[in-house]
Amino acid sequence: MAQLGRRGFLAGVGAAALVVGVGTVPAAAGATDRWGARNSANGWPIRSKGITEVRVEGSAAVMTVLGGDVAALLGHVARRFHYEIAELGPGDIQGHTADRRVAAPLESNYLSGTAIALLPTRFPLGATGGLFPHEIAVLRDILADCSATIRWGGDDPVTPKEGHFELDATPAAAAKAARTLAAAGAIPDPFVPTRRSRALALERHQRRR
Repeated sequence: MAQLGRRGFLAGVGAAALVVGVGTVPAAAGATDRWGARNSANGWPIRSKGITEVRVEGSAAVMTVLGGDVAALLGHVARRFHYEIAELGPGDIQGHTADRRVAAPLESNYLSGTAIALLPTRFPLGATGGLFPHEIAVLRDILADCSATIRWGGDDPVTPKEGHFELDATPAAAAKAARTLAAAGAIPDPFVPTRRSRALALERHQRRR
């Protein structure tokens, strides 16, 4: 069976890409509230300690997130996004914040340092259609790389945020996934059929939740 490379994949989705690039934003996306819980929406404790600034490999972008395994996983997401989807520069990553005002539950995860928003002005809360099909395919492969420990904000059924990525795992699972990343090596081809199958299986699982 012939492998489906990037060029073949792009040819298959080219027509669809023409209509996906124009996003829409629900009117309710601008409403804000104050997050009063001790944990962020993904269950991690809200904190001010243990936060670190991490430079994204190969770019001038930096992100402020919880250190250790969380930084390794979110750093992997940002690195591959930079190389394979859109370049990241200074100010292009929203990370940890102490501001408890949120417009959707997923934004509370910035308070625990376990989420990032890439290119937040390009991908505002509530907007959809900001990524082309081949870019979403790469994104799904990145999530599979992280062993199902990262969720994509674009899958939120109520208030999607396409530049948002958050931890969706226990500390033990995050540690295991980070060790796997450390042994992974170079960036793979996300359009190899075996990788595509794994990424699509994870998509089905995460979208059902």
